[in-house]
Amino acid sequence: MNLFSLVLASFRFRKVAVILSVLLCAFAVTAALSFIQISTQLDKRLKKDLAGVDMVVGAKGSGLQLVLSTLLQADIPTGNMPYAEAQKLLKRGEIKQAIPLALGDRAGAYRIVGTNPDYIDLYKGKIEAGAVFVRPFEAVIGADVERLEIGDTFQGSHGLGETEGHHHHEKYIVTGRLTYTGTVLDRLVLTSVESVLEIHGQQHHDDGGHEEDHDHHGPPEITAYLVKLKSPAMRMNFMQYINRNTDFQAALPALEVLRMMNIFGLGQSVMLGFALLLGALVGLSLWAGLSAHLQGRLYDMALLKIMGLPSYKVALLPLIESYLVGFTGLLLGFAFTPPLLSMAAKQISFFREMGLGHLTFTFEQLYIVALVWVIATLAALLPALKSHKLSPLSGEYHAA
Repeated sequence: MNLFSLVLASFRFRKVAVILSVLLCAFAVTAALSFIQISTQLDKRLKKDLAGVDMVVGAKGSGLQLVLSTLLQADIPTGNMPYAEAQKLLKRGEIKQAIPLALGDRAGAYRIVGTNPDYIDLYKGKIEAGAVFVRPFEAVIGADVERLEIGDTFQGSHGLGETEGHHHHEKYIVTGRLTYTGTVLDRLVLTSVESVLEIHGQQHHDDGGHEEDHDHHGPPEITAYLVKLKSPAMRMNFMQYINRNTDFQAALPALEVLRMMNIFGLGQSVMLGFALLLGALVGLSLWAGLSAHLQGRLYDMALLKIMGLPSYKVALLPLIESYLVGFTGLLLGFAFTPPLLSMAAKQISFFREMGLGHLTFTFEQLYIVALVWVIATLAALLPALKSHKLSPLSGEYHAA
């Protein structure tokens, strides 16, 4: 006698309950997978993007915003600072290396960053094809930048927000493409600082309504510097010196990211709690459905035993039903998660900039598989034991 045929026949008698249990399980798995994906990928990405930078120096404003906009390229800069004044600060003896960043424009969906080749080295980037930028308006594109190839020309547009600003007249030419690094570098278009300064030194002040406020007819400005100090022990003192004695702001990436993660951790806890609640509801749903179904089928179970089906096989029926429901929900959860993350990345710019729009395998996902197995087993355990103990001669089924 085929046990799976008996299970499928059982499913046909309670289609609605089975479908609801499967969907509930799928939603729980999707929530858990999303939580794990966001947590692990964000942690890995942050570690890579911080790249050992001790300090970010930029215009006065929010320290977290300064770090997000420069190191992670996931926010609008706090403003610009005078290029000449910044150069004076960089001559101090505490500084080992300072990498300039000139922001404010983009090429389609990708930010244009005015910098120098040290920025590529910071993220261990390599030229896959072509050559690094040397002259003004030469550009190197990251591995994930689409619709641009070596030799192509393009115009930058003003602004870093969701709405596109006006296009600049000057044209860039792509001279090289970088290898994939798994960092912020992959989604950027890099050029020299001089290119950005030249563009903003020539255009007219007609950009009302945009996030960045460039003084196009004044002295040149720079957005920020990524600073490495000669000793990490200097971080706090040098940051306090800049914040108290200059018109600039210094922010420690490690400290600001820790603050961000504390805020983000609340949302993660809510997501995890929601996933666990759904998991508990899945278990209760399976147990209630199997128990109620078994109570109504005691006569059938007794008849199966009279026909010669061993007690252990009768006991396996609730377990097989529970496992089929659980693992169907598991598969659907794995199928639902990628499009959900992709949709989130399209709607939430932070997700998109941090590369959180796809599902990658992590060891923690095996815990979800194990948890589904445990829940399915516990839900079917009591009905299975009752089926095993049922005696055709006891008359227990007549009471059902």
